[in-house]
Amino acid sequence: MCEPPFQWILGEAVDGQARVYVQACSESNVVEIRGRLRGPFSEFARTLPAEFVLQSAPSQSNAVALASTMVPDPCFWTPELPMQYQLDLEIIDDQGRLSKTSRWVGLRRWSADGCHLRLERRRTVLRAVRDEQISVEQLPATRSACIALLVSQPSESLCAAACEQGVPLIADLTQSGKNLFSELAKLDWFPAVMMVLVEAKQLHQIRRSQSPPHQLLLAHQLGVGAKPTAVEMSACDALAVVLTDNERPPDWLATCEKPVVAIRRGKTYADWTAARHGCDVLQAELAPQFDLAGYFV
Repeated sequence: MCEPPFQWILGEAVDGQARVYVQACSESNVVEIRGRLRGPFSEFARTLPAEFVLQSAPSQSNAVALASTMVPDPCFWTPELPMQYQLDLEIIDDQGRLSKTSRWVGLRRWSADGCHLRLERRRTVLRAVRDEQISVEQLPATRSACIALLVSQPSESLCAAACEQGVPLIADLTQSGKNLFSELAKLDWFPAVMMVLVEAKQLHQIRRSQSPPHQLLLAHQLGVGAKPTAVEMSACDALAVVLTDNERPPDWLATCEKPVVAIRRGKTYADWTAARHGCDVLQAELAPQFDLAGYFV
């Protein structure tokens, strides 16, 4: 089951305009969606918000409710300038019941391009530190250190605060005992969630599923001695290789056709600045053989 029973989709997006959609999940009983989009807003910039009305639109499947609007001169979400829009919706179900909801959303142009990651069409190298005890109050310090956070099953409150503060998140779902598709549906709403780590059996589950599509980048987490199957490679957007101290990635990752991030485990750091330096040290250790898409410690 999709939770909430609708999803946010960024369609064609260029500098001058962006088409956005709100689509009911196929398993829901939603028959009509209407509402408005207001923004942009950011605590790091002074803006003049505008309002855009969502109009009903024919869905590709002709079986689910769909609404859309065109946003002229869109402000896209980036860590440097985390712009968001307020989405106010009215949802009507097949019993004629009306419910209202409001959410913050971001327009984010983020993709895997060959062996690189691109944000706003520029190559981006992620540098992240794992912290399972991170609090919302600590996010401004991580923003100042220009570092992303690797967190197991991040809460919605943390994701929302990270979107507001401009702190990139990598969500580790490899050990999640919860419903994978429910977790992906929740995380899909937050532009700060740049990547989701999953394991092989989850990739096979995703490939077989008829669940609603998501816009998250999925990274297949694997050890140094493992190599993905063709099915797993086709189901993931990136690879994440886990290294112990002094280990190096296998040679074949140097010419992999997908983005690769290295995760070095086993070290702790005194503060965010030291952790950011640890990412740079890991990059230096792996160069010049490896020019990866991310370095996590």
